[in-house]
Amino acid sequence: MIIENGLSQKPERLRLIERLGKRNPIDRILKRADDKPAPLSYSQERLWVMSQLEPNNPIYNVAGAVRFDGDVNVFVLEQALTEVVHRHQILRSRFITIDSQPLQQVTPDAELPLESLNLSAFPENEKISAFDRYAALFICRPFQLDKQPPLRVLLTEMNNQQHILLLTLHHIVSDRWSVGVLIQEVAALYEAFCSNLPSPLPTLAIQYADFCVWQRSQQTKWENQLAYWQQKLMGVPPLLELPTDRPRPRLPSYRGDMCRFELPTELSQKLKQLAQQHNVTLFMVMAAAYSTLLYRYSGSRDFCIGYPVAGRNRSQLADLIGFFVNTLLFRCQIVGEMRFIDWLMHLREQALH
Repeated sequence: MIIENGLSQKPERLRLIERLGKRNPIDRILKRADDKPAPLSYSQERLWVMSQLEPNNPIYNVAGAVRFDGDVNVFVLEQALTEVVHRHQILRSRFITIDSQPLQQVTPDAELPLESLNLSAFPENEKISAFDRYAALFICRPFQLDKQPPLRVLLTEMNNQQHILLLTLHHIVSDRWSVGVLIQEVAALYEAFCSNLPSPLPTLAIQYADFCVWQRSQQTKWENQLAYWQQKLMGVPPLLELPTDRPRPRLPSYRGDMCRFELPTELSQKLKQLAQQHNVTLFMVMAAAYSTLLYRYSGSRDFCIGYPVAGRNRSQLADLIGFFVNTLLFRCQIVGEMRFIDWLMHLREQALH
């Protein structure tokens, strides 16, 4: 029985997209007429170029994990995984080159080998650290995008009543939203198949490759957006010079990290009140505060901050596995002695543009 995956409920943002899609109908993405190799999306092409420059660099591997408490039917779990790979063509696609152009080619084989790791013999106080070591090696193993599916799965037995399912995908076929879709579908299929029931998941109307073909057909639209960003970013400084305790390396090491912290409840309530008073979102308040902090540390009055956005602005895309996420740039140009509220209003206009 799966009891913890962190994504068991359909996110509110998914429901919102579905409602907006029904309220504001726009041109729909159509299914391709055949399964010939399809072009890459613009986002995919960017990662494909990076994979050619650094073929063994695992920085674009994306991982997710599910904990199972109780007995695990490995055979049924393999069935569920195979069904998900069958549903989503992108999970069984290779990235090939024809006439110097990268293309994604769907392979007919939907089977996904389930790797296994047994840590039940380890002392209890060593199991977590042992799993972390093995998981790091598993996640960081590079993908050969032209030869193998961009998905790997590892089932780790901690003891006979606790297992951890670890999934690793290349970012070229996935984003964090997609990991949530993948975990939800595996959970739903596993539960159904354990009860000898058919798949409860609706047939997908389109595949990720259909989105890629549609995106490439919107050339005029993208040219207009490109012209906007070229003007918006004209003359922007290439780097934000923050005071650091060591020199900036000539080449990036990719040894990044994440810092998590919680704001006190009282402060969180005050931030929400500030947002309501000025008709802005909580994101806009936090973006204004963060950019103010960077300005004070660096002294720079002109810099950019990138914020990831889901990129799923159509209800058709809500349940697809694929690489949709994009980075939206905010150019922070501080003029004169602006008050914080003035700066907040400036960012509001930029976010709504």
